[in-house]
Amino acid sequence: MRFVDDILTHELWADYREVVKQFDMRSCWSVPFFSKDSRVLGTFGLYSKEVRHPTEHEHKLATEAARLASIAVERDLAEGRIRYLAHHDVLTGLPNRHEFERKLDEKVEDSKITGVPLAVVFVDVDNFKFVNDSFGHATGDQVLSIIAERIKSVDGGAHEAIRFGGDEFVLIIEGGSDLSGTLENVMVSLRDEITRTINIGDLSFHVTCSIGAACYPADAEDAAELLKNADTAMFEAKSSGRDGYKIYQQIRPVKSVNKLTIIEEMRNGIETGEFILDYQPQYDLASGRIVGAEALVRWQHPQLGRLMPGEFIALAEESGLIVPLGRWVLREACRQNRAWQDAGRNPITISVNVSARQFRDAALISDVCAALEDTGMAAEFLELELTESLLVQNREQAVELMDAFRRIGIKLAIDDFGTGYSSLAALKNFPLTRLKIDRSFVRDLHVDESDRSIARAIISLGRELGLNVVAEGVETPEQQAFLASCRCDTVQGYQFGYPMDADTFGELPGMSRKPLDVRY
Repeated sequence: MRFVDDILTHELWADYREVVKQFDMRSCWSVPFFSKDSRVLGTFGLYSKEVRHPTEHEHKLATEAARLASIAVERDLAEGRIRYLAHHDVLTGLPNRHEFERKLDEKVEDSKITGVPLAVVFVDVDNFKFVNDSFGHATGDQVLSIIAERIKSVDGGAHEAIRFGGDEFVLIIEGGSDLSGTLENVMVSLRDEITRTINIGDLSFHVTCSIGAACYPADAEDAAELLKNADTAMFEAKSSGRDGYKIYQQIRPVKSVNKLTIIEEMRNGIETGEFILDYQPQYDLASGRIVGAEALVRWQHPQLGRLMPGEFIALAEESGLIVPLGRWVLREACRQNRAWQDAGRNPITISVNVSARQFRDAALISDVCAALEDTGMAAEFLELELTESLLVQNREQAVELMDAFRRIGIKLAIDDFGTGYSSLAALKNFPLTRLKIDRSFVRDLHVDESDRSIARAIISLGRELGLNVVAEGVETPEQQAFLASCRCDTVQGYQFGYPMDADTFGELPGMSRKPLDVRY
């Protein structure tokens, strides 16, 4: 208890005298009150306009009021805690599944009114049972708390995150017209954050995750279907090998539609212009200038929407349609590159993937020459990307064909270098100009010393042989810095640019004569 007979003279009230003067208060009799575990909850005070000590009755009144206040405050705190626990996860502090479903329903209803789309991103930690089995459940709980903090940190906490249960988390992403671009950026950032090294005491390890997403209203009619489809996309990412992400598409054509129907639609699509190209930039790591682009085909199907290569290329190979499709890709890539040059853009090399079926086709050389002649693009600005497995199937024929391309002036790159069984033989026998380090060696450069050693060796080997070396799948500043320290020539990946349409690519700063500000 603290009784102050004269507020205007007591040292405890020195900072508040002017405030108290406004109310003509002179005495204060204060009684603190506590919780059951002796924590101070607050204080109850009685004031008098006279300078005096409290009477016995006033003393008892203040003491009893403090006791009642402690009961009321503790009850309110307990009820607040109960309300919090009803809607939040105890371990991570994130909203729980019940709270999530309520919020998602609200946001879907808002989207119906405003027309602003939203997405649900489902995150599942891969093989989390191994963490519990290896280190115990206490460490497993710490890992989940760390992952929750990392998820909350993505985009500065701009997206609402929820612990859905166990090792599953969900985010609600709200966006405008470019929701698909925002969504992919968020998923890449999530994967990068979650897979960073986890340090707990003397332990140091990392986990991976599978991520799925679905959009409203494109992929669902209501909140329940939106969540279900995001979950479906996550399981597809997990079944594809884990440590990846998928965006839901309502129909998987090769799986759910008759193959003959799709083949016929593909044939018509090639003839009617349904296929389009996106371009992913390749940067010179020393100067920061764009030096190339990889042409990537997409199918704008009239009913199924935008289809990615994994959904139709295998069937194109199987049916033989890869030859006319590849011929169109080659011609369109050359046409677009020449169009950029005619518009005064920085001259770059356009890279086109050549499939095994195309490589065996006798008309490939004539197709390439026709594309260059018809578009007016110089051969020096075209690069054909070949895989190691493709080259070793018929070594003599491959060497003969590649020599013919080199005489024309076309560049040749070996794709996914380091994953085949004859990498060194390929470098020795084939007239290559460039090799691309497979993304599987780039992804874990920040945590895996073996991958760092392999990358150093490939870059050094390429330099000794006079080959330009490209690192694929560069997604973080740490990967960029390591590759720069090894004097890697060229980089490609989300750290520098996503695949994009021709108009967007042509407006990139690196397409001008001014180099970018590349920091290592």
